[in-house]
Amino acid sequence: MIKKIKLVCMALCTIFILTGCASQSPSDVVNQYFKEIKEGTNADVSKYLMESIEEQTNTVENTEEDNELIDVVFSKLDAKVLNENVDGDTATVEVELTGVNFGNIMLEVIQESIGNMFSGTESTEEDMTNLMLDKAKNSELQTRTGKINLSKVDKKWQIETDEDVMTLMLGTVE
Repeated sequence: MIKKIKLVCMALCTIFILTGCASQSPSDVVNQYFKEIKEGTNADVSKYLMESIEEQTNTVENTEEDNELIDVVFSKLDAKVLNENVDGDTATVEVELTGVNFGNIMLEVIQESIGNMFSGTESTEEDMTNLMLDKAKNSELQTRTGKINLSKVDKKWQIETDEDVMTLMLGTVE
């Protein structure tokens, strides 16, 4: 399960790199990206994410629960551009993002799995996925702010990924 989580993070980084649109402002690129993620309308993103998970976990296909977990987490993601600063071929867009704190969910699931192990019950990968799914569906949303860096490549703005962007999207353990 941890491999799947890491893979989701890696896939998101790659997706950020591939995102960009001609004649759009950096804010437009950021807004469009989060809109497509939330609505699940970016077929390339969904396909790439699923293929990456399958490759990393050595599975033929993801389970229905895996797909539902990804859908739930991303469907709750809302981003609002607060500020844009363009300096030549680089830009920084400050955003306020509201979404599930996936870092906390992972921590809670791991803690419960360890507790179950000490009580003599071992959690399966399916149990952990179902527990994460339940927690994602019922979790309170958290608002975070951060900056997204973009660069202009071939006259198109592209989002640069780093650890800060992933933390912004998925939340941190508190």
